[in-house]
Amino acid sequence: VEFTFTIEDTGIGMTEDFLAHIFEPFTQENTNVAAKFTGTGLGMTITRQLVEKMNGSIHVKSELNKGTAFTVILPFTIDHNRTYANPQKEHSIKNLKGMRVLLAEDNEINIEIAHCILKQEKIEVITAKNGEQALNCFIQSKPYSIDVILMDVMMPVMNGLEATRQIRRLARPDAKTVPILAMTANAFSEDAVKTKQAGMNEHLTKPIDRTLLLQRLSHYYTK
Repeated sequence: VEFTFTIEDTGIGMTEDFLAHIFEPFTQENTNVAAKFTGTGLGMTITRQLVEKMNGSIHVKSELNKGTAFTVILPFTIDHNRTYANPQKEHSIKNLKGMRVLLAEDNEINIEIAHCILKQEKIEVITAKNGEQALNCFIQSKPYSIDVILMDVMMPVMNGLEATRQIRRLARPDAKTVPILAMTANAFSEDAVKTKQAGMNEHLTKPIDRTLLLQRLSHYYTK
């Protein structure tokens, strides 16, 4: 099967002469555009290389001062032997109303997204904007009152790894057992190893997968 994607704008467009060179590296139509919008002139070169590696093709039409349209055609093979899993059956989502989550996150947009997901499930959210705040929030809470900690790894003042290590060292009964889930954009295996070594239970990557997040919270919510 072939999928065709068309991306079209009503921007400044390009001349016919320049279209013949648009996929050449370090090519920009004029220096004024480069100064205004920055860039190195490699974007379209890289795009074509990626498309060709997928055995596809890319085409462009443009008119000066009217806009540009890029068309990407990509071929895919249909798997006629595919099987479907039932994620809801394998990893059910519980009623999480009343759950208390400590969210350690410094990015306002990520905080808003997480709040939206958690509040829809009637989950109580305590927010800390760096690792030190998260540590203090946990210290000041009553034992076993926080059900799960969602811990961003890269934060100012104190990062999530150090905050987790300090929480695990606390002399209180729930410090060793409170589930701490890493929330990070770093998806490499070595990053997951670091979070485990720091004492985190799981490594969840951003952007937040709503279903996966709620499934993992359900797994750790025992009330």
